[in-house]
Amino acid sequence: MFPRNKDKVVKPTIDEQGNTPLHTAAWEGNLEVARALLKRKADVHAVDDKEHTPLHAAAWKGNLEVVKLLLKHGADVNAKNKQGKTPLYFAALKGNLEVAEALLKHELGVDSEDSEGCALLHLAAWKGSSKIVKLLLKHGADVHAENFERKTPLHFAACNGYPEMVKVLLERGADVNAKNFEGCTPLHFAALEGDLEVAEVLLKHKADVNAENEQRETPLHVAAWKGNLETVKLLLKHGADVHAKNSEGNSPLHLAVWEDNLEIVKLLLEHKANVNAENSKGRTPLHYAIRNNDYPEMVKVLLEKGANVHAIGNERCTPLYFAKFNDHVDVLNKVSEASVNVESCQNLSSDQKGARTPSCCSKVLNKMAHRLKNKCNLYYNQAITEASGSASRADNRPDLRLNDTNIENLKAGRDGGWQYFRP
Repeated sequence: MFPRNKDKVVKPTIDEQGNTPLHTAAWEGNLEVARALLKRKADVHAVDDKEHTPLHAAAWKGNLEVVKLLLKHGADVNAKNKQGKTPLYFAALKGNLEVAEALLKHELGVDSEDSEGCALLHLAAWKGSSKIVKLLLKHGADVHAENFERKTPLHFAACNGYPEMVKVLLERGADVNAKNFEGCTPLHFAALEGDLEVAEVLLKHKADVNAENEQRETPLHVAAWKGNLETVKLLLKHGADVHAKNSEGNSPLHLAVWEDNLEIVKLLLEHKANVNAENSKGRTPLHYAIRNNDYPEMVKVLLEKGANVHAIGNERCTPLYFAKFNDHVDVLNKVSEASVNVESCQNLSSDQKGARTPSCCSKVLNKMAHRLKNKCNLYYNQAITEASGSASRADNRPDLRLNDTNIENLKAGRDGGWQYFRP
């Protein structure tokens, strides 16, 4: 297999990936073959088409004796592949502690970064390799190291759900409130993933429960949006601000309603969340409960807690308008059960344009006529007359203006050409 002339340098056979026989021996952990190749002057620095050296291969596979042999023959412990990854990177990735220890004895820069700016400690934290993390820290790894997204090893440990790793990093001085480029702390990531254990460890180490990211979202916003009920409970227990608003003015209640997280909505309301809180568009949680989807139970819960069906957003739209616009029959029934005073539709119709013209309000009134009956005060006359203007036949025919009883109203509507919907 090998030339008999001991002084002759081996001319390696390179495969389609650029691997030399020494790469193959290192990968397979064949110590004797590796020794024979090196004795015949095989290039210990040879790289494949991705710039992996034989030492990369041995470290990846955890072949300790081959690693030691290659190091003895001058292998570059700091060699990087095309992605900037060293042999120690692969040892950390695979959790090969003994290989990592052997590499660290050869003047390795423990804070060397890959092409994404991640140090070895980031990788070990991401993989949950606590022994590797401790080893790197012992050799001076920077616990505050940031990658290109400004994530620290603690962010990685929190995001991937390693409570013990989180403890180790915090005990070594990691900043519990460190923020990445989006302003997210490790607690934001724990809230996002719904990892109760990690969140508990972070809060025990004084994590800011009301820390805001670049969108002014707190961990409670994130947990409410993702539907992580137990995490929401924990955050509230530690003083999370139930009234906090993000950059769009949305409270955690807005986001929970938006995602139809009913149990979280109930919990937030139990903790005195403002059921009529308005965001930057002037919309309340009830607007979203009705507008986004047909959530009759959500609507019922909000109404029982005092949600205002007459709340007018910046577009001059009430929740009642959205109910009609989306043709939510079940929601309309829930609204009718709340004893709605339809006189408020006068406000709805005053400034509507295009698809939101006064005729939309009249359609709401028509749709509601059969459902509300004796449950509401039917002040259609003023609302429709003033809202409809000259475009309405009812406005030009005083004899057709609506009166105070259902029968008279329905008759007037029929004579005036108004379209009614069956319940």
